[in-house]
Amino acid sequence: MPMTSSPKYLNEFRDRHGRVRRYFRRPGQKAIALPGEPNSPEFMAAYLDALGKVKPAKPRASASTFSAVISEYYTSAAFLALAENTRKNRRSFLERIRSRLGDDPVTAMTQEHVAKILSKLTPAVAHGYWQALHALMAYAVSTGRRKDDPTAGVKRVAVKSEKIHPWVDAEHAQYNASHPLGTMPHLAWALGFYTAQRLGDLITMGPQHVVDGMIHIAKQQKTKAEVWIEIHPELAKATAAMKVTGTKTWLVNERGAPFTDGSFGNAFRRWCNAAGLPQCSMHGLRHAGLTWYAECGATAPEIQARGGHKTLAQAQHYIELANKKKLGRSGGAKVADRRAGE
Repeated sequence: MPMTSSPKYLNEFRDRHGRVRRYFRRPGQKAIALPGEPNSPEFMAAYLDALGKVKPAKPRASASTFSAVISEYYTSAAFLALAENTRKNRRSFLERIRSRLGDDPVTAMTQEHVAKILSKLTPAVAHGYWQALHALMAYAVSTGRRKDDPTAGVKRVAVKSEKIHPWVDAEHAQYNASHPLGTMPHLAWALGFYTAQRLGDLITMGPQHVVDGMIHIAKQQKTKAEVWIEIHPELAKATAAMKVTGTKTWLVNERGAPFTDGSFGNAFRRWCNAAGLPQCSMHGLRHAGLTWYAECGATAPEIQARGGHKTLAQAQHYIELANKKKLGRSGGAKVADRRAGE
């Protein structure tokens, strides 16, 4: 079967010895060498064999499939504006959605589908799944892939927040008796209590954050808030007592490397357990630090500035806790005075 025109997918070039080389090269496929001259028996046999062996190119995913929209959402301003941990968690749920619905069009999902999927999950997992799907559908609506959000109006099982245990004076003393001044566990406690920052910000703090005698965080990991914190004398003592700290972060692991969120959380959990305080956590230490700050007379705006809260109402919560303690003490003093008078 002679060919009157150049065979499809045929590539020719002349090598450094002047010989003409011919290859069957289809886009996205490995090149196959072709012997002989075009239209010769050996060439035709190899060409037809190559043509038969080539697998058809995989069609590109439609721009409106779950897989395509998820990939595009990852590059969107809405996704990139999220905190690093939030992006990580959301990506985890979205990849589960991609593995299950990747080739399906986003227009095919209904409220009934969403409700059915969530009904098979535990409340905590369903909450994360819904949040990821809701964000994806909102993006699909904003880009014209859908006219509505099928997650809207879907009733979800309420997820009970884990109760935070705020540290009390006796627990601070017990922890520091187990982890004295000059140890990394003690420095972690001092940073957590006297700055009242979240775990993700604590592990990035270092000497470079000291500006004009204060710790300056240009942008918190979660809320993106700018924070200025005075260096309490006990915190200064804790950093000065360390023989080894990181050059960029005060907190480092046994190898002298900065912690990650997960590794520091696990390490602090071990330190609390070793001190006999399984009920205590870094989140509870932040809570205790902000409450102590309120007990010292800090106002709601001052607490908001220190903690990086988005609203004054969140900061006011710590003042209310501090006031309860103060009222309890003042009330108790009145009772004591009354008894003494009797």
